[in-house]
Amino acid sequence: MLKPDALNQLKQLKKDIQDSRRLDHGIIKGTPSRFGFVTLASDGRDIYVSAEEMQKVFPGDQVEVELHSDDSGKDYASIIKLIRSPLHQFNGRYVVKGNAHFVEPDVPGLSRWLFLPPDKRRKAKEGDYLVCHVCQHPIRSGKPQAAVLQILGNADTLGIERTYVIHKYGLETEWDKDSQTQANALDEPLIATQASTRQDAR
Repeated sequence: MLKPDALNQLKQLKKDIQDSRRLDHGIIKGTPSRFGFVTLASDGRDIYVSAEEMQKVFPGDQVEVELHSDDSGKDYASIIKLIRSPLHQFNGRYVVKGNAHFVEPDVPGLSRWLFLPPDKRRKAKEGDYLVCHVCQHPIRSGKPQAAVLQILGNADTLGIERTYVIHKYGLETEWDKDSQTQANALDEPLIATQASTRQDAR
């Protein structure tokens, strides 16, 4: 059993080590390559994040990081903790590599595929365009997983471009009730009356 003075010394040592660490938090930024950056909240600097560390996060994630310096004095960051991840639902394309099935996310800065477990595929096929959600963040294992919410179609589906864009940006496809009522009330005399007070900006 540790004596009180030894226990206090250990507590102080732990505090000294903690105080000596350069901790900060910020937002992850992806790149077309595997490495990335974290924009620090403290001073706005972009700090390098290695490809290995980027396996733990998504672009846009708010994280706690520890700063280190390499032999040349240049700072780099390691991921300590995930604070918040804004990536929940996204569009993507179903891809197959060998026996493994993935979704290729249509997310700026995210250049990796997310694994689709067999029970999360909803009978989607290779080449299908999908709406998915993240069901496992990579912070613990480095292996993110997604689940299919909706199958939008494939390259041969009529109107797939329109359908895809509507879901990607969350666009409304129907007028609300008030707008529909106003539109239904329009007739030629009313349109002519309103046109007289408007400027033609074409």
